[in-house]
Amino acid sequence: MSNRVTTEEAARRLNIAPRRVVALIQAGRLPAQRVGSGQRAIYVMEEADLQQVAHRPTGRPAKVKETRP
Repeated sequence: MSNRVTTEEAARRLNIAPRRVVALIQAGRLPAQRVGSGQRAIYVMEEADLQQVAHRPTGRPAKVKETRP
């Protein structure tokens, strides 16, 4: 039996914004299935798939300063 979660539930479990969950899905980093059509459509994903992004680094990557010769 599979446990499916919505973007809202995934966001709560990962401690990120729901929009960030959608961005991860659209970037192909989090597998999900779109249910419905139009603006009312939602994404659902397997609970086990959340582990793929659970240990990712948070925030933006640090800027690398260029050293000039």
